Amino acid sequence: MSVKYFFILLLINFLINGCFNPFKKQPNPEPAFEPVIIMAPTSSIKWDKIQSIYSNKTQINDLLGVPDFIDKHQAGEDWYYSYDRSVDYAVISFPVSGYLVDHVQHIRYPEWK
Repeated sequence: MSVKYFFILLLINFLINGCFNPFKKQPNPEPAFEPVIIMAPTSSIKWDKIQSIYSNKTQINDLLGVPDFIDKHQAGEDWYYSYDRSVDYAVISFPVSGYLVDHVQHIRYPEWK
């Protein structure tokens, strides 16, 4: 008799758990973290070829093309380049006097979005 009651209780237990367990509140899944990778466009490879002091105006012009605009001032001239994916202008500075005339003095590389 006790085995019969055991099977009946076991059957009732399975029915209750089978019917009501799917309605229990399930924990919310945590979103998987995916790092954002910013890849620079291929034009950044050209910018890596520029070296301060060693690169001159003709090399820069052949490599990057004509700048968007040139700012001439007393200390020299700055060539500004703009790109669609760049946050700000990229600048190459050339001095007008000294031993670095017509050679790159300062480079501000483009910052990619």
